[in-house]
Amino acid sequence: MGWLHAPLKIKVAGGDDTTESRVAQYGGDDLACAMPEVDQFIIEQWHKLGFNLNVGNGCYPLTWAEIDSFSNRLSAPLTEWESSQLIMMSREYCSWLIKAEDKYLEAPWHDKDYDPVVANRMRNAEKLKKVKAARNKI
Repeated sequence: MGWLHAPLKIKVAGGDDTTESRVAQYGGDDLACAMPEVDQFIIEQWHKLGFNLNVGNGCYPLTWAEIDSFSNRLSAPLTEWESSQLIMMSREYCSWLIKAEDKYLEAPWHDKDYDPVVANRMRNAEKLKKVKAARNKI
């Protein structure tokens, strides 16, 4: 998710550069944003807890103390495995937020058969479908 949320610098003709995440750029339904299937419970807990700590110096991974505190507030506390997963996910998220500022970096979950040229063609075909559908409504 850090790859999806990383701020990308976008050149604007005749204006200042701006930043936008891949999710905002591609839209959530784009093939580039398709993520592998995961345990929904862990994802829900991660969303409730927050992906990371935001302190004055930027993004920091969640700490064991944060997760213990969160777990103690739940009616069914997190298991050791679930807590470890949340720590690992937060660390990876923060790491990819920094690494993925390179707009040409491929998503970390793409397999060896992934072809960015084919993905771009499919993305453009989907956009064209939407434009044609919008024109037909007029």
